[in-house]
Amino acid sequence: MHSQSNLIFHRLVTGLLLVLIYALPTAAHADREVFRSVDSEGNVVFSDTPQDDDANRIVVRTSPTRPLSPSATRSAGDPQSDAAEEQDTEDEATVQQQAASMEAQRAENCERATSNLNKLQTARRVYDPLPNGERRYLNDEELEQRKAQTRADIQRWCGG
Repeated sequence: MHSQSNLIFHRLVTGLLLVLIYALPTAAHADREVFRSVDSEGNVVFSDTPQDDDANRIVVRTSPTRPLSPSATRSAGDPQSDAAEEQDTEDEATVQQQAASMEAQRAENCERATSNLNKLQTARRVYDPLPNGERRYLNDEELEQRKAQTRADIQRWCGG
C-alpha cells in the first residue's frame, strides 16, 4: 500500500511538473485552464480538455516575465559573446560621441543666440540682406518679434 501511494505521489508530482512546463511557455499573459482527472487505472491525468465529468478544473495563473539582459545570457570565453560584447562597447562609444557632438552643437547654438540678442539690442538699425545685395530694414514691430524669437532661442539652447 505504501509503494502504491508513493507511485501516485510520484505521478502527481510528475503531472504537475508537466503542466507547469506545458503551461508556462505558452501562457505569456493569460491564465490557463487545466483539468485534473484520474483514469481507470488510478493514474492522475492533466489535460487542457476534461477527460470525464469528474475532472477538476485548475487555473494556472501566469504573468509576463522580464527578458534577461544580453550580458546575463553570455558565457565567458564564447566567441559570439565576446563579439556581442565588443559590439555593445562600440555602440556605447558611438552613443557617447553623439551625445558629446550634440552638446557641442547646443553650446554653439547658445553662443550664437546670445550674440544675436546682443546685436539686436545694441545695433542702431537692424536689417535683413536681400539676394540682390540691398538691405531691408526691420521696423519696430519686426525688431521686437526678432528679439522675442532670439530670447526663445536662448531659452532653448542655453537652458536659462
